[in-house]
Amino acid sequence: MVVSIIGLLGSVASIISLFYQELSKMTKCFHIVYLLIIFVICGFYLKEQYENKKIKDIELQAQEILKKTNNTFAADTEKCKWILEYYSFLEKHSDLYPKSFEIANKILEANQIMSYNDSFSNSYILSDVNGKLRGLVEGIAVTK
Repeated sequence: MVVSIIGLLGSVASIISLFYQELSKMTKCFHIVYLLIIFVICGFYLKEQYENKKIKDIELQAQEILKKTNNTFAADTEKCKWILEYYSFLEKHSDLYPKSFEIANKILEANQIMSYNDSFSNSYILSDVNGKLRGLVEGIAVTK
């Protein structure tokens, strides 16, 4: 990170020196091309940093959700709440994790959770679905 900042500062200093010198046309063209290359590289670098930060923030959110929902012997009403929390988290971040959200939809459809019938009163189904959705969120929460 420090090396990147030093390199960026050196490039900016070089660009500033362009405007304080009497240069030939060939040298000015070279400096303009150099300037464009630096801007493109900086743009890609900043975009990559933004995406990395976004992913790290999502991983931290997933870890916070998992800390809140860490009781395996919870009441069925708590499990219902957690299922909805896991699902809404996956839906919110479906742009970065589309496969996880697709799997969550299939899990809920297979267990008829979204149909609001008696499946919310079946403790075994709630535990099973809760564990599966928790596993999806754990997969996102794992940091490299």
